[in-house]
Amino acid sequence: MSQLETLIIPSETVSFGKNTLTVYGLSLPHITFIVRHHHTVLADLYTQAIEGKLAGSAEEIAVALMDDFAPIASLVIACGLGEPENAAKLGKLNLPLAVQIDALEKIMRLTLEAEGGVGKLMEIVTRAVAAAAKLTSLRPSITG
Repeated sequence: MSQLETLIIPSETVSFGKNTLTVYGLSLPHITFIVRHHHTVLADLYTQAIEGKLAGSAEEIAVALMDDFAPIASLVIACGLGEPENAAKLGKLNLPLAVQIDALEKIMRLTLEAEGGVGKLMEIVTRAVAAAAKLTSLRPSITG
């Protein structure tokens, strides 16, 4: 019997009404997918952070990013469901805010446990965002 046949990936259930969703932690392909699809926002945040220009509390930064948060949240939840290709469809469902927050919290908890804590996860995300920022800065300009 293969190890993959007996592998059990930790999951949690998000319930609302009579519905349930099973969510999992994010893997490297998910994180890379999220960074790839939102690299402009994430690369800008990364650049601001390393240049010391990211001022304010987490709440103030979150409010400033509100326009970008909904699509990122939908993509994170879709990845946590194992269905990143359905992020746009999920976004159009208009799940209640409490359900989205519950899903995001559970996905992040599972991800943190799998990756060995916040430090390791941030290291992975930072490398992915830095790579995306570098790729963006290497694009040739229109003027040459």
